[in-house]
Amino acid sequence: MAQSAAKTPTTPPTPLLPPASSLVIKQVDQTQYGKVFQKWAAELLWNPSVDDPAVLPLADPSGFFVAYLARRLLPESVLLPDEHGDDASEEVPVACISAVRHDAHNGFIGFYIVRNDKLRGAGYGIRLFRAAMEYLGADRNAGLDGVVAQQGNYARSGFGRVWDTWRFTLTLDAVGTAAAADPAVPAGLQAARVALDGVASIDGKSTVATVSSGTGAVISLAAVSAFIEQHSGFARREAFVAAWLSAAAIESTALVDAASGQIVAFGSIRKAITGYRIGPVFAADAAAAAHVVGALVAVVRRREKLPSASPNPQLPLHQETKVFADVCMSNKSAREVFARAGFSDANAFVCGRMFTKGNPLPDAAIGRVFAVMTLEVG
Repeated sequence: MAQSAAKTPTTPPTPLLPPASSLVIKQVDQTQYGKVFQKWAAELLWNPSVDDPAVLPLADPSGFFVAYLARRLLPESVLLPDEHGDDASEEVPVACISAVRHDAHNGFIGFYIVRNDKLRGAGYGIRLFRAAMEYLGADRNAGLDGVVAQQGNYARSGFGRVWDTWRFTLTLDAVGTAAAADPAVPAGLQAARVALDGVASIDGKSTVATVSSGTGAVISLAAVSAFIEQHSGFARREAFVAAWLSAAAIESTALVDAASGQIVAFGSIRKAITGYRIGPVFAADAAAAAHVVGALVAVVRRREKLPSASPNPQLPLHQETKVFADVCMSNKSAREVFARAGFSDANAFVCGRMFTKGNPLPDAAIGRVFAVMTLEVG
């Protein structure tokens, strides 16, 4: 008896997706940030800060966009587990993006995500991207931090790379450089406590404590905002800086000139979903930056109750905490500062900072950028 021919396996047909013209693009408020931007960033292992929902939307409260499709338009086979529901008319969020108008001349794109792999390639992302760029306006210099794989696409949209950031990692689990004593305050400088202007009570809710043992100088919100602008190339909204300085999961430290009271260095550390993220670190020179980095690492040791050295140098500590920093690689001193503090660039996550009209930061200031403030809103 003749053997029957083997059946050739068939590939399931690709589900027919609704056209990009079916998208409904909405500006969303701060209440939606945690449900979409924070959640999706965490799913992609971008490791957002736990206080981001209270802080980052204030960079531009009108600049956060979500693209929706009616559930009835989407085949059941492409829906994610949390996208199913009984109401066919309910809208499903499929993509998000932020477009922050920092000032009249500069803006920043971030959180460009099409969450569901099965919905990529349908034109949803590019339609949302164009809406975000339209919101920024053609006159603004638009910036973003692009992963290596997407930089070619951004270049075709008019973006040019001005520098790279590498995500350095410090593992606080053993003695060595990671457990070395904090760098001394450079001569002529003093550690400063950052206070908010116009706040009657400067307790822990309205003031970011530093790891300095003394009270140090008190510097105003206006002074911090101006210093950040000088090292970013664009202004930040005062409400954003105030929220940054008052968030429970963010601690900041600064160095000021003892004679003039002018800020010489400023840095922050944020509690993240995994470990901590350092940024920014802006400083006049490597010595000031080294002190700030050491002070911020000490924040982690204090919060996590990690000793500064293992009781037995031959044994690692049982507790392990990671600290990350997005280091500006165009600053030749930055890599050395973080390496001396015990950070490694092995398997670094690399992004390129890109702008449509060139770097708004003068070349002379790049040497004072050791770690960027955020990859999400610039």
